[in-house]
Amino acid sequence: MSQRPCPPIDLDEHAVLVVVDMQRVFVADAPIAAPAGAEVAARLNRLAAACCQSGLPVIWTRHVVRPGGSNIGLLGEMVPPVAGGIIDEDAPTAALHELMDVHDGDIIVDKPRFGAFYGTDLEVILRSNGIDTIILGGINTNVCVDTTAREAAVREFRVLFLSDDTANFDLPDGGSGRSAPKTCSGPQSQSWPSDSPRSTPSMRCRAGFRSSAQRDRSAHGARRG
Repeated sequence: MSQRPCPPIDLDEHAVLVVVDMQRVFVADAPIAAPAGAEVAARLNRLAAACCQSGLPVIWTRHVVRPGGSNIGLLGEMVPPVAGGIIDEDAPTAALHELMDVHDGDIIVDKPRFGAFYGTDLEVILRSNGIDTIILGGINTNVCVDTTAREAAVREFRVLFLSDDTANFDLPDGGSGRSAPKTCSGPQSQSWPSDSPRSTPSMRCRAGFRSSAQRDRSAHGARRG
């Protein structure tokens, strides 16, 4: 059964670009850096510049933990370099990578877990500024970026998940018998190539948006089949 055409979304002053965890440790030259990190960095910089020119805010997140490991939890078991302090909030490796064009007016949000909403003031920032749409990219596609997208969706924010502005690094086998792929596209609300003509925030995005009810129906049909 074909899906109904989705209405376009206007990106106006109610949208924000959220760039997830483009830190030294994840972008390049580190044991858990994404192979495509530098390429994604260049594309995100171009999009961030377009957002700034259009008056849209830019938010950068950092995945950091307390020095000494008091709040590392299971992450230290899953990713040994984390237990070694590689994302301690005061570690040089936890800083945003030098490739990233961070400007004085940008907002930086430090997060203790995968999602950018849990344990942070991100939602307060968004609500206080009348934001209802989040343009989302960064590292890792299927962990921190995906978790942030899902957290945003359940809070009734529109999510534009950038299909070419995310990247992965390999994760250890967690019992599934295989490691994660190095790159993949985001599964969330909309898949939106940042290098398309639509990537200028003043233009319209016509990528397909499915409501949670539509996704539930699709999943139910798949299970019955």
